[in-house]
Amino acid sequence: MARVVIGLSGGVDSSVAAWLLKQQGHEVVGLFMINWHDTTGTLEGDCPWHDDRVFAELVARRLDIPLHVVDLSDHYRSRVVDYMFAEYARGRTPNPDVLCNREIKFDVFLREALRLGADYVATGHYCRKEERRMPDGSVVYRLLAGSDPNKDQSYFLCQLSQEQLRYAMFPVGELLKPEVRRIAQEQHLATAKRKVFGLVDIDMIAGPSEILVLADSSANPQTVAADLLSQAEHDRAAAAVLVTDSEALANAVQAALEEQLPKLKREEIARASIDGNGKIILTQTMEQAVDIANEIAPEHLEIVTQAPRELLPKIKNAGAVFLGSYTPEPLGDYLAGPDHVLPTSGTARFFSPLSVDSFLKSMSVLEFSREALEPISGEIIALAQAEKLTAHANSIQVRLE
Repeated sequence: MARVVIGLSGGVDSSVAAWLLKQQGHEVVGLFMINWHDTTGTLEGDCPWHDDRVFAELVARRLDIPLHVVDLSDHYRSRVVDYMFAEYARGRTPNPDVLCNREIKFDVFLREALRLGADYVATGHYCRKEERRMPDGSVVYRLLAGSDPNKDQSYFLCQLSQEQLRYAMFPVGELLKPEVRRIAQEQHLATAKRKVFGLVDIDMIAGPSEILVLADSSANPQTVAADLLSQAEHDRAAAAVLVTDSEALANAVQAALEEQLPKLKREEIARASIDGNGKIILTQTMEQAVDIANEIAPEHLEIVTQAPRELLPKIKNAGAVFLGSYTPEPLGDYLAGPDHVLPTSGTARFFSPLSVDSFLKSMSVLEFSREALEPISGEIIALAQAEKLTAHANSIQVRLE
């Protein structure tokens, strides 16, 4: 099989394309490109590639493939944006999609992929490629429409050269868009929900399962190892982390993992998870351990110490917290707790677990009398005037004149 570098854009099409390539047995490498930094004129002062990169990272982790990032913004500005404005000045309107594919994705991006050892470069375009061998032995590459009549993107690539097409692969070209979304959902790819993320309320964008165990010297290494493996057996992209201030416990847990792994029915998956994403972090103090836990913001956090409740007020970021030696994570999976749909991949810094509140909509109701408004009117007017919003200030003043 070939080494294929795929342009992971943070969208569902390239995500499923990467999964299809893995299913075909290829060695798959993700490459995310940054094309723009200028925030002039944006509503929120940022560029959407930040969000795109997060989704690309979640997908790469789920598929257990490496992800590289390349900044092509200078090339994009000079070869696409500047060219487009020059053409506008001449009274012509170029197609930015055609330009981007010809000048960036299958030129500069292609060269970056070849530097990574690519045999082919894949994208999420809905189109197909056909190879024809000519009588003289040469090969001619033909670009064909995608199978989805509502999603054909071959015209984006109409200006690619034979040399560029030689390296191209279009894994989703034979699929319909609904099939792509179904695969994304079935494979639990984070991009499956992105179509509606920000348009309607959803629970969260979830990644692979994870557990972090905060433990001191009082912890039983066998139970700690068992709890780490309870998440590692989910899939190869799962993460299991022990943070402790006890070197003796760290060594004992490492030994216990090796002892317990061969006994698991899903040993191969659990071992891949432990080898790829497992960590044992040794700190000097439990305060340092807590800081690390808050920075990681794990989906599941177990506190296995002599006094777990004393550490609980210091925990700021976690999906669910399990206190003490007799509160293992599987308890929350199957029986205890209000819910077990939890934020992953560090999103516990700003997401909460799914709950009844997730299905409710609230609104604010305010009511002031003149007597209540008058004492604070000066502050409101001052703030409004500071922002040069004189109509805001007048809305207060006109009531109190």
